[in-house]
Amino acid sequence: PRSNLHLFLHQYYSKGQDPYLPILKRTGNNIKIDGLALFHNEKFVDEIPNDKLFFFKVLSDQYTNGSHRLVLPESKEQAGIKSISSSRKFKLISTNPCKIEISIRIEGFITEYTGNKITQKTINEAEKTFEEEINKETLALFEQFKEHNIDPLGIGNEIESRSRNFKIDEWRDNIPDLQIDVKSKAIITETGVID
Repeated sequence: PRSNLHLFLHQYYSKGQDPYLPILKRTGNNIKIDGLALFHNEKFVDEIPNDKLFFFKVLSDQYTNGSHRLVLPESKEQAGIKSISSSRKFKLISTNPCKIEISIRIEGFITEYTGNKITQKTINEAEKTFEEEINKETLALFEQFKEHNIDPLGIGNEIESRSRNFKIDEWRDNIPDLQIDVKSKAIITETGVID
């Protein structure tokens, strides 16, 4: 996810969000991102490994030009989805208890497929599998955040902007009780695989 000094300081001083930074690893003369460090105030409390960064990025801001690999459960074939673009919306359901709904919309096209031919059934299976994976992995991230009582996504700020009677000073006490409903919609717009 996008990060710079200005964004980090905004997150650090915000009552409704916790900061995060990329974990950098040096291999030879190259530097690569090796995960995401999550902070509670100035203390490093947890990390998100590289293989889960896709799901954090989908939650944190718009995602463009990404790629993701799926294993289709029925056929056991693999599909590579590229040029992924995503958007997400927060909807406040209630403040007592805090409950939000997050709608995620993802579009992309299949560029690689290990099976013989991509049919409409294959596309439907890829969309359904992608949606289930997004729901499962994003909810797992939220459980990780609740366990450490952190809010790297700025949900406290989102709730405060939508509710007059929300007390941002009490947000930390409410994070473990936060109820989240994730609704994802995956759309495969085309296939880039030549039959």
